[in-house]
Amino acid sequence: MANKVHLQRLAEGVTAWNEWREENPDIDIDLSDVCLVKEISKRHRKQVERILASLISLLVTLFLDKYQVIENLVKLISNNLSLDLTLSATVNLLLFFIIRTFIFIIITFTVVFSLHPILNIAEQRQSLKNINFKAVNLYKTDLRGIDLSFAELSETNLEYSNLSYVEAIGTNFSQAKLTGICIANWNINSSTNLNNVKCDYIYEFFNEKLRIPEKRRPSNSNRNFKPNEFTLTYQVNEVNIELKNYVNLTRLQELKSISNLSNKFDLSKLLQYCEELNKSFDNDCLLSVPMLVRAITDHVPPIFEQSEFKHVVANYKGSKSFKESMKNLNESLRKIADSHLHTHIRSKETLPNQTQVNFSQDLDVLLGEIYRILK
Repeated sequence: MANKVHLQRLAEGVTAWNEWREENPDIDIDLSDVCLVKEISKRHRKQVERILASLISLLVTLFLDKYQVIENLVKLISNNLSLDLTLSATVNLLLFFIIRTFIFIIITFTVVFSLHPILNIAEQRQSLKNINFKAVNLYKTDLRGIDLSFAELSETNLEYSNLSYVEAIGTNFSQAKLTGICIANWNINSSTNLNNVKCDYIYEFFNEKLRIPEKRRPSNSNRNFKPNEFTLTYQVNEVNIELKNYVNLTRLQELKSISNLSNKFDLSKLLQYCEELNKSFDNDCLLSVPMLVRAITDHVPPIFEQSEFKHVVANYKGSKSFKESMKNLNESLRKIADSHLHTHIRSKETLPNQTQVNFSQDLDVLLGEIYRILK
C-alpha cells in the first residue's frame, strides 16, 4: 500500500518532488495500489480548506469586532423587549464565540461547496510532466488520465497498473515492469522509450462499468509475450509515422478492376470509402479514420451473405487468420470508433494517434476476401 508520507510529498508538486528525490536517492518509494489522481487531489483539497478556514475565521472575527455585532444585538433585544440586559464579560465572550462559530460554519460551507466543481475539474487535469518516478513502486496504481510526458519511469514497477488515457510522449519506460498493465487509449510516440521492459502480457481495454481491464494481449491466456515482443509490437517508430496509404493502393486497384464486373453489388460506395480513408489518414484526420473503417464493415456484410458484420465474424467460413482479423475489426475497431462517436464533451480529451487507429492490415484482409469472392 502507498506510503502516506510519499503521497504528501507528491502532492507538493513535480518540482518539489524531483528535488526531494535528488536529495534522497536511496529511499524506496511506494505509491502502490491507489488512485493517484484522487490521492493527490484529496491532499490539495485539504490544503485549500485549511487556508480558506484560516482566512474566513480572521475575516469573521474582524467583522464582529469592527461592527460591534454583540453590543448592537443586545441593544436590539433590550429595545424590542423593554428589558435592561447587562451581560457579564464571560457571557459576552460566550455569545461572541457562538455567533462567530455560526457565521464561520455558514460561510465556510458555502465557499467550499461553491469551489467543489472547480476542484473536480482540477482533479481531472492532473499533470506530472517531467516527474522522476525512477524505480518507484507503482504496482496496481491507477494512473488513468495523468500526463506523464517526458517522465522518468525507468526500472519502475508498473505491474497491473492502469495507464488508460495516459499521456506518455517522450516518457522513459526502459527496464520497467509492465506485466498486466492496461494501455487503453494511451498516447505514445516515437520518443517514448519501451526498450528492455519486462512484460508478459497487457490489456488493451478498460471496462468502466465493471472497472476491470479487458482484451488481454496475447489473447491466448496460455501464452505470454516473448522477450522484447511487447516493445516490437507497441513501440512507435518513424516508419509507422510516415505510413501514408491506409488502404493498399494495389488492393484498391484490384477492387476497381472488378467494380464493373459484378451485377449483384455496386462497389462505388465501398471504393469511395477507401479513397476517403486514404485521404483522411494521409492528412492526419485521425478522428475520421476509425469511423470510415467502421462504415466499411457495416457496408459489406451482404457480400458474405450476412446481414450484419458480427454475423460475418461468427458464420463466414473463412480461414482462422481471416476470422481473427474480422474479430479484431468487430471488437477493437468498433469500440475505438464508438468511443469517439458517442462520448460527450469532457474537460480533458485524448485525441487518437496513428497507432491507435491503424487497423489497415485487418482491413486489407477483409478487402482481399471481397476481391476473391467477387472475382
